[in-house]
Amino acid sequence: MVAALSMPVIVGFLGLAMDAGIWQLNKHRVQDLADNAALTAAMAATAGATDAQALAEAQALLASAPPLVGAAISTTINSPPSSGSYAGASGAWEVLIRQQQGSGFSAMFLNSPPSVLGRAVAKVGDGATCIVGLNTTAPSTVAINNNGNALTQTCVIYTNSSSNSALTCQNNCLIKASTYTVGNYLVNGGRLAGAYNKTRQAPVADPYASVNPPAAGACTRTTTVTSTSTLSPGHYCGGINLNGTKTVTLQSGVYYIDGIFSVTNGATLNANPVGGVTLIINGTYCIGLGDCAIGNGLGNNATLNIVAQSTGPFAGIAMMGPRNGTYTTNQEFTNNTNNNIQGAIYFPSQTIHFTNNSNLGPNFCTQIIGNRVQLDNNANMSTNCGQAGLSQVGTLVAKLVE
Repeated sequence: MVAALSMPVIVGFLGLAMDAGIWQLNKHRVQDLADNAALTAAMAATAGATDAQALAEAQALLASAPPLVGAAISTTINSPPSSGSYAGASGAWEVLIRQQQGSGFSAMFLNSPPSVLGRAVAKVGDGATCIVGLNTTAPSTVAINNNGNALTQTCVIYTNSSSNSALTCQNNCLIKASTYTVGNYLVNGGRLAGAYNKTRQAPVADPYASVNPPAAGACTRTTTVTSTSTLSPGHYCGGINLNGTKTVTLQSGVYYIDGIFSVTNGATLNANPVGGVTLIINGTYCIGLGDCAIGNGLGNNATLNIVAQSTGPFAGIAMMGPRNGTYTTNQEFTNNTNNNIQGAIYFPSQTIHFTNNSNLGPNFCTQIIGNRVQLDNNANMSTNCGQAGLSQVGTLVAKLVE
């Protein structure tokens, strides 16, 4: 008798559990749909659509989506958002989707079934560009190979070359950044995992094309800096060559460096973060190995702590090379170098090469802009471009923010 009396309650609880599972599944589906609709509107806006056109794009996506199981959904699209952290923010889209759930067995316990709500906000944000290859014709203008990684999903990689292999990703390469290429890309044993991988795009403008350093002037120092010291801005005709436990601290300003720029074997270069610095590597000198006639490179567990200037003619540039050089000159960051660089590494006529476990710190925004750019042999880029001070490059991007 007890079992018989309790059976309806047991069945009711089992039914309630089944209903709750269905509600949870519908919640995920509604949220996915809201995410996609908000992103669609923001992506349309980045492509130049008006607010009305972006709204129509989001509505078209909702109309074409597979129907959700259960009652019809009600949708609201707000631009700007009406609530949340981005309430009233221009360039942001809020999508609200609500669906009344069926009651089923839950009617034994609830006066009315619940409704599930999906809410998403996407916005038009700055293109957090991390790599630009400026060469307009060469293959492998941007090359990420041999376990090289570009791991920042909000990062954007631009390749201006019209080659069919303008961007190469080979031998366990992983690129989580979105890629935009004038020509095409070649993937062989690698993976493009970014939100967008677009080919046949218009070339991106060089964001620092107008920056032309004046003549370096008289030598501040003719001998090479080799010992622990604190330096003032100026023209270092003998260059900088740090080895071992040496540490050089740079006061705020612009440094013209000739001859050699080498930081190796555990040495450290610290730039004053208040005011920032710009290092100008003069002439055709290089800072790396390989075909460099001068210099021992940046490597062997060296540490670079550099913050670019945020104002003035060199704003945003941490390191810069000449415009009259050649891409056969490699500026190399190699052998476990710790590169904590806030700003652009800018060598418009030369090749920038990160290799052999050289890392770009995840707490800084580093732009790499060169005639060619290469990351290989476990080089890892996990830059964070949520900070200000660097030039905008290319198009705007859309991203979910709530």
